[in-house]
Amino acid sequence: LKAPLVTISGVNEIDRALSNEDFFYSFFKVTEKGKAVLNGEEELQEIDLWLGGVHLNGETDLWRWDEQNQRLVKKARILSMTNMEKFITIVSGLPRSGTSMLMKMLEAGGMEILTDNLRTADEDNPKGYYEFEAVKQLDEHQEWLPDAQGKVVKIISQLLKPLPQDYKYKVIFMRRKMAEILASQNQMLIRRGEATDAVSDETIAGLFQKHLTQIEAWLTEQANFEVFYIHYSETLVKPAETAEQINEFLGGSLDTEKMNSVVDKSLHRQRS
Repeated sequence: LKAPLVTISGVNEIDRALSNEDFFYSFFKVTEKGKAVLNGEEELQEIDLWLGGVHLNGETDLWRWDEQNQRLVKKARILSMTNMEKFITIVSGLPRSGTSMLMKMLEAGGMEILTDNLRTADEDNPKGYYEFEAVKQLDEHQEWLPDAQGKVVKIISQLLKPLPQDYKYKVIFMRRKMAEILASQNQMLIRRGEATDAVSDETIAGLFQKHLTQIEAWLTEQANFEVFYIHYSETLVKPAETAEQINEFLGGSLDTEKMNSVVDKSLHRQRS
């Protein structure tokens, strides 16, 4: 290694084997090199090796062994760029899973939200949708991303994959019972005068579950994503606890009391 990952101070005889007492009186500090390795920005060891048709040199994509799936996976390098200095917070999940409630919690906690207010509150979402139309065209338009740093934006899980790899993202992913999601969607269709039996609930549930399995697996392979999963029902029952967990995930600067105060249990209208 060109530089150590960890430094030890407070030990006089550093050349000898450290005893338990030495460790007790020592101070350990992760170096800048160590932080880069932990963040996935640099390799643990200097390497220059061809493996099959892949050149492993620590300068291109990082390859790691996926123990769960027993295969090699490519983990994109986190680039050291100006736009990496702040992460983008994303509220995600399936439609009708409670993402709007989560956006309201984060807004109350002091986060600046990214929304265009084109879709206004209605009977289905009386507290507002907190949507941003530009996320629907991520494949073609990403010019808004620099402004999203340090803010929170709602992006349903079906639209996450086009996000570019040269930003850091912290995703709060809302889970909800499938039966409640389907009931909420059907109620919305009824209010709009649209048919609810065009596709069976069983078919939709199967497609949704398949999507969730795929997107959660994809998220685990993205070096520039951190994901925190919460559950809709638990948030309604224990909003203060959920607010504290979210606050810790995002760095600890949110007003959790205000986050707790805006959770409206009366909006849990579809129960399973």
